[in-house]
Amino acid sequence: MTNTAPCRAALVLACQRAARALGVVVATTPGLARADIWIDGDVVGPGQCNGTGTEEDPYDNLYCAFESPIAPGERILLRDAAVAYDGESRPGIAMSNGTAAAPIVIEAAPGHSPRLTGTITLDDISYWTIRGLVFVGDGCPAEPTAAAINVRSTGSSITGIVIADNTFIDWPGPAIELDGAAGELIAPEVRGNRIERACGHAVRIDAVDSARVLDNDVSDVQCTVSTLATCLHCGLSDCWQCGDCLDVDQSSCQPADWQEFTVGSRIGVSVLGSSAGVEIAGNQFHDFGSDACGAPQARSVAVFATRTASNAGHIHHNFISRIAPAADASVYGAAIQLIQGASGWSVDGNIVVDAGDCGLCENDILFHGGVGNLWSHNTVVGGRVGIDAAWASGSMFSANLVVGASDHAVHFAPIEFAAPPTADHNVYWPETPTRIGSWGGGGALDLLGWQDACGCDGAAAVGDPGLLADAQNFGLTPRPGTVAIDRGAVSAAAYHGDAPDAGALEAPLALAATLLDDRPDTIELTIENRVAPPLRGFEACVGFSATFDGAAAEFVECRALDDERLELVLRTPVAPDVPGQLRYDGTAVVDSASVGGSISASLGAFTVEVEAHHGPFPGTSTGAATAGSGAATSADTTSSQTPPDDSRTSGCGCRSHSPSPLAGASLASLLLLGRRRRARGPCTTALQRGRAPAEA
Repeated sequence: MTNTAPCRAALVLACQRAARALGVVVATTPGLARADIWIDGDVVGPGQCNGTGTEEDPYDNLYCAFESPIAPGERILLRDAAVAYDGESRPGIAMSNGTAAAPIVIEAAPGHSPRLTGTITLDDISYWTIRGLVFVGDGCPAEPTAAAINVRSTGSSITGIVIADNTFIDWPGPAIELDGAAGELIAPEVRGNRIERACGHAVRIDAVDSARVLDNDVSDVQCTVSTLATCLHCGLSDCWQCGDCLDVDQSSCQPADWQEFTVGSRIGVSVLGSSAGVEIAGNQFHDFGSDACGAPQARSVAVFATRTASNAGHIHHNFISRIAPAADASVYGAAIQLIQGASGWSVDGNIVVDAGDCGLCENDILFHGGVGNLWSHNTVVGGRVGIDAAWASGSMFSANLVVGASDHAVHFAPIEFAAPPTADHNVYWPETPTRIGSWGGGGALDLLGWQDACGCDGAAAVGDPGLLADAQNFGLTPRPGTVAIDRGAVSAAAYHGDAPDAGALEAPLALAATLLDDRPDTIELTIENRVAPPLRGFEACVGFSATFDGAAAEFVECRALDDERLELVLRTPVAPDVPGQLRYDGTAVVDSASVGGSISASLGAFTVEVEAHHGPFPGTSTGAATAGSGAATSADTTSSQTPPDDSRTSGCGCRSHSPSPLAGASLASLLLLGRRRRARGPCTTALQRGRAPAEA
């Protein structure tokens, strides 16, 4: 018997398409409901919408899927094909909305990595996800093309767009463009994508609210050249926030003041227009194009925000490296750049290495800076200037760490009629330690000269932070005992010691080591790691060594009990009251909350005395640790010279732990190299460290 089901299905879908074209609402026949819509470019008859879209009878291109009725929760699955797919989301197709609970998804079929050479455009539709596709172009042309994924509001309010885990290679325009200028685009998410050699921009955001750009890897953005026409002298006091009167029409400008600039650009993420509340976090931006831009003025920037309405966003925990070509002096290289009145941004926890001209920037080759932005706890290594806030207004730079700047660590050039930028608690270690600052375009100033010129930064310091870095972990964490430790202002944020450290990474802190009473083959190491737990890299015991009565002990296993306790298991149990010492040389253990998905805070080298166990010597390991053997978490000592208070584990009510093995510990058991501990009463610890005052 001949199977006529595919014919009937094709007829029904054809009727549905026809009815939809006439504006008639139709329901999908219950018997033909599809969990997924399948696309296979290798089926016979490309471009003819053959097939029914089922797994056994797939469509041959995306256009057929987009044209067919798509229900919320359905997936469009693409198989690999000999010829790359076109995007095929042509203008005029009335595509369906998904829902928050049941988005429509375009993705690779299981086990496939389909390639696309055409743009996917999502116009005025909500709750769509595009993931796991590979977009391949042929390089950057003289005139960039449309983005590989283009999300646009042309008058509607759209939300629920997710672009995740895709790959973009050699795309001849931006990889991703989010455009809400003609309508409203709310809370799109761009995460986990790899973008290589996009043209001009990797991700372009214009007039979008609450966009999130998370955990992407962006590299080798290529330069595009454009012409900018602007009125230079429309009245500086009226438009100082953009510096160039960008919105002034030529008819209202003196002919001599109307000028055109040829500008080259290569930008990782740009935030433009009336965008607000944008979050850019956890991304890597690295190794941008090495070609000369071909323009007399050019900028190469990882994260770029401009215009007075691009505001109140958050840029944090990104890793940015090698952004400007070193051989091209005409290119202004910047890691993070806020200009033309971009306002209300928080920029923190970022690491910048060799960005070019500037690490943290409110300056540009043409335009003035931003307004009222907060830059805190960032680390900048290398480059010409660490902090460049020329012509910014009211912005604050606090507890940043600037190392190796070749020109100045910090440069301010305030505008006389605007509130000047300010700074405090920063740590500077430029190539020449006397070249700390430059004020108003003046020459090099030492720290005292800088503080006097700007009337700020009174708690700043100059010195080598001794950044921890090795072959296994590009850590960039300040070493214990250096000038960067406890440098920041005390705040509600979590920190160790007397105050937060300067820079992006605060290292976990080793507190004490105890040989367990019932397990004399196990050392319990207590770590104060509340900044960003848990640890990783301890599993192979790399870097740890122990001696008891001068004889080396061998480890057979290292493991975590929780975020703040490690167990180090010895091959041979240790007899009671044998003096011991635990050392760590700082080579492997890091904090797993990383910057840009790769840079973590390193546990610094330390030596602690091992508190001997007491009681009868069991001779063998008995298994699990006793209940309630957690680290002491109430009061610390008032200084490294004062024994701890034995009462700290009882009567406080801050936490409900059982008595700690550290209660009544000796001074030797709390030995820390080069690190002071914060003075506090027994009921203040949890609050100072950013925790709730009571934990079960």
